[in-house]
Formats: sequence, C-alpha cells, structure tokens
Amino acid sequence: MYNKVVTITFLHEMAHDGNLYNTGGYIALLDKAGIKYYTITTANNGKEVHVQFDIVVLAPIKFELFKAPTITLAGTALTKYNKKSNSADTGDTLFKYDPTIGADGILTNPTMVIGNASKGGGDFFSEIDWKILEPNQTFLIKFTGMGITTSLSWNMRYYEHKD
Repeated sequence: MYNKVVTITFLHEMAHDGNLYNTGGYIALLDKAGIKYYTITTANNGKEVHVQFDIVVLAPIKFELFKAPTITLAGTALTKYNKKSNSADTGDTLFKYDPTIGADGILTNPTMVIGNASKGGGDFFSEIDWKILEPNQTFLIKFTGMGITTSLSWNMRYYEHKD
C-alpha cells in the first residue's frame, strides 16, 4: 500500500491471529494484612501458557505466584478476553477468583513488593519477564497487603503454545 517494509512483533502477530488473550481483576479494598487469591489452571493439551503481568497499586503489596496449591473450594470463573475483538476464542486456560486455599504450594518466582505509599502508589509491568506455565497444572496468584489498606488493578496477557 505504501511500498514500505513493515516489521511486526510476535505478540502483534499473535493478536492478529486471534491467539493472544487477557484476563485480570480489580480489588477495590485489600486490607492492610489481607490476602486475595486467584488461580490459573492450564489445560491438559500439551500447550505451555506464556503469561505477563501488569499490576497497578496505591500502597505496597506482595505479589507471589505458586505452583500446585491445595484448593478446597474452586472459586468463581474470571472473564477471559481475546485481544482480537472479533474472535470469541479465549483459549483453554481457566482462571478463578476467590478460591479457598488450604496451602499455597511451591513458590515459582521471587516474592515481589510493589507500590510505594510515600509516592502515591506504584506499578509493575513484566514486559521482559514472561513466565511459562506447564500444561495440566494449577497455579496460585497471591496478593498480600503490607500494612496499608489499598486497592489494586491487575491484568495478565497470555498465549498458549505447543512446540
């Protein structure tokens, strides 16, 4: 159209193909010592799930990701979205909020403290650090308040990939 060579990123191509998804949530009130849980369950289809997190928070919190938690009550399904607005496909990965947890499981990444109360909040964006989740496994996202009641918003981009 313009006689130019255009290079697009892998993620942009995934979005065009209808294979890039997102989900997330908003926590209006996380108590100063409160905990909020979400689960990710990858399908038994041989596909790894590649995830990136965006987290925006007003006061400090801990963010942790665990593998193989003990779940006593599954929770409620989160809405999943396709980054291509005219595609209804949202992948095979399942997400839940407010599960009842018996044990956190195995910590899969360093505990991160996000936010700075003296500077009016903070954010975390894992643009470089993709976490790859194995198939047929459950993972636990854990947000923990750190002394100040706060609110937070989080988004997770993901795609499913089989080598």
